[in-house]
Amino acid sequence: MKSRWIISLFAAVLLAGCTGEIHEGSNNAVDSGGSSQPTPGNNLTDTSQQNNSDNPGEEQACMSNEQFFMRKVWAQVAQPTCIACHNGQGLASISNMMLNRELGFGDQLGPNMAAMTNMATQKHAEHDNQSHLLLKVTNTLPHGGGQILAPDSREFNILKEFVARTEQPADCPTPTESDPFENVIGLEPQDLFRKVAIAVGGRLPTQQEITTVTNDGEPALNTALDKLLNEDGFYERLKDGFNDVFLTDAHLVQSPHFQLDSKHYPDWDWHAHLGLNNDDSWQFYQNVRHGIGREPMELIAHVAKNNLPFTDILT
Repeated sequence: MKSRWIISLFAAVLLAGCTGEIHEGSNNAVDSGGSSQPTPGNNLTDTSQQNNSDNPGEEQACMSNEQFFMRKVWAQVAQPTCIACHNGQGLASISNMMLNRELGFGDQLGPNMAAMTNMATQKHAEHDNQSHLLLKVTNTLPHGGGQILAPDSREFNILKEFVARTEQPADCPTPTESDPFENVIGLEPQDLFRKVAIAVGGRLPTQQEITTVTNDGEPALNTALDKLLNEDGFYERLKDGFNDVFLTDAHLVQSPHFQLDSKHYPDWDWHAHLGLNNDDSWQFYQNVRHGIGREPMELIAHVAKNNLPFTDILT
């Protein structure tokens, strides 16, 4: 039965263009701007965000050192303030703190965090054993960029917590595994089929389909889905969905051979020497644009229609 894999694949395509946002909001502790020392595991934020949780008394989530570096130190201090100079081509390229221009995530998270940790753990006895990192950003120790952060700034307090975390890492409890679908309430078969018919088939379900699925339940739902996935409307929706990913319809507007570099493709305009009249030349370009623009989508529809392995789109 091809219903399962095609619907799963199509759902992934429909969701590919969706974006999400990370709202830290109530998971952040308040930065009072005073002299209180930040403690590992708390997250600093503006006082305007205080008590914006739906459950103010709810225990705040623990943020690991890596999460704190990525969300706070890198995103709010290092990237907007330090990276301009502390990189291989910057004014601070000969300093002891080198950062990678990548976004600080993935493979670059570790090296960037290690570089800043090295600065944070160096202490100076002549300055009350304060961190080298904090002394530099305030220009208490000579800093090529001068004073970067004020001692009462939010960004400075983020670095203060980062230094505290290097001395006393946050001990976040290991999350327990839970069923991700524990609180999910499934739709009744007839309601589910209605949603699928609209999203995947591009049509409303018929009254007969609703009646059959309502009376016979999931077995009838599978039968109705198989029928839906063999309709022309589904294959049109499938091609539209995949074009949103591959964007080959762009070639319907301009012939792709016009985008070739004549230095690398000296014969790119071979078709101009065929002796075609204006009408035939126009038809030629139409065929080229349609073939290159739509053929990949037709191949995907062919694979789905004949229940072939999806890897066949690469052959």
